[in-house]
Amino acid sequence: MKNQIIVVLVFCLVILFSRGSNAGFLDDLKESLEESVGEIEKTLDQGTIDSNSTQGQAPEVGTKSSAKSAEEIASGNAVINFFCPLDPDAEPKSLPNGLTGLVGDFGKSTEEQLSEAFANNNPPKLPYILNLKQYNNAFDDPEIQELFSKFTNSGELEHLAWIREITLKKDHRLTWVKKADALFAYGLVHIYYQNVGGNAEKGFKYIKKAAKPIHGTKHKQYGASYIAGTRRYNGYGEDINLSAATTYMNVAYEIARNRSDSFAKTVQTEFLRLISEPANPARNLYAELGKQAEAMRQSIMQEFSNSARSANPEILKKSQKLAVMRNDLLIEMGTIAGMGKDLEEFKVSAQQQKSEADPTNLVVQATIVLGDGFAEKLKNRMGSIDKLDENGLKKLESVHQDNENLLYTTGELTAEWFSYQAVNMANGGGGLNLFETVEVLRSLDGMTNRMCSVRAAIMEFGKRTDVTINSSKELKVDEGI
Repeated sequence: MKNQIIVVLVFCLVILFSRGSNAGFLDDLKESLEESVGEIEKTLDQGTIDSNSTQGQAPEVGTKSSAKSAEEIASGNAVINFFCPLDPDAEPKSLPNGLTGLVGDFGKSTEEQLSEAFANNNPPKLPYILNLKQYNNAFDDPEIQELFSKFTNSGELEHLAWIREITLKKDHRLTWVKKADALFAYGLVHIYYQNVGGNAEKGFKYIKKAAKPIHGTKHKQYGASYIAGTRRYNGYGEDINLSAATTYMNVAYEIARNRSDSFAKTVQTEFLRLISEPANPARNLYAELGKQAEAMRQSIMQEFSNSARSANPEILKKSQKLAVMRNDLLIEMGTIAGMGKDLEEFKVSAQQQKSEADPTNLVVQATIVLGDGFAEKLKNRMGSIDKLDENGLKKLESVHQDNENLLYTTGELTAEWFSYQAVNMANGGGGLNLFETVEVLRSLDGMTNRMCSVRAAIMEFGKRTDVTINSSKELKVDEGI
């Protein structure tokens, strides 16, 4: 069982993505899981809860619980918390200058404006930055990796603000490894959010700096070296220069070849393609590796083809199915919460989206946006409910567990599909449908965050009303997907 849990989660990208969350992307995730997998196994049970026996079993729904046990329940599911990090007791260190500098860097006046801008971002169409989470494992300094992963997973500005502080800090005690990681992370964010206030020119400047060793060190930032290489290889905003591309990309490849996460596979695939180019002046230097390059690339692609379950157009159909399943759950939750007119209006619109047998990208995104809007109303409604009767609590627990299972399914598949697109792009594929698919995946990623918010609202209701609402005992990808 332990190996099964780890193998399933090793395919997660994204998302995921507190310090463990992308790990496998996932070296970190695997390590974190091994610490908690024993606890996870204890909670897995194929049968039902014996209502006559509480020893070793989850508390009965609706029972009173202490504040301490409520927190344990809220954070007890180690697997789902990789997608929805709670950290209820984690208080961020006090920032020397607060968030003022960060907000100003992105041309905003308030934290609320910046958070809203990030939430409504329309990312640039850059094949090497499909999603920020794909870079969660592109760091060497543990602190920067943790801050970046937490930001990409939660969107909380404090984590990004700390990265900014380290980026701007002038202190001889600060190692170049940490400084370079911070420069890369902050530069990446500026590029990704350039359409909502980010400074792309500054971002590329930071990344270029991170890719070069300074102060007599030999360290070159892993992710920055890859981006510098792929831009010069493919002509993304730079003149094509295969020699320079090989120099940069080789630095990233030397690190990637000893790793097995999705980003490492992306780097390996593109470097092997680069050294096989007939016009590459450095081709003879990599003659032996070049002989194996095509077979190695095909092996990587086969691995992802097998694990990604399928590419276009199946991703589109399955994304619509996930969105419809989420809307059905929201209707159940809205009924329990007594959402009245809002619920009836949502039912009508959801039924219209449900009838789409062959959805387009726009239909899938519209279905997700519809559910996101109602999820926000549901979250607010849960905050105003003081109590539910016993039947209502049982229904709420059941739909809460269904939401967790769907959340897990959506999070895992979105991560896999992002990984597939990134590696396919590095292999020279992608084509015209790449960004259409990526837009759908970004919407799915946002849907996962909304599902996390609803989950948190339900658990907060349980804590506030001092009742037990148990989390799902076993998480698995829905067989219908």
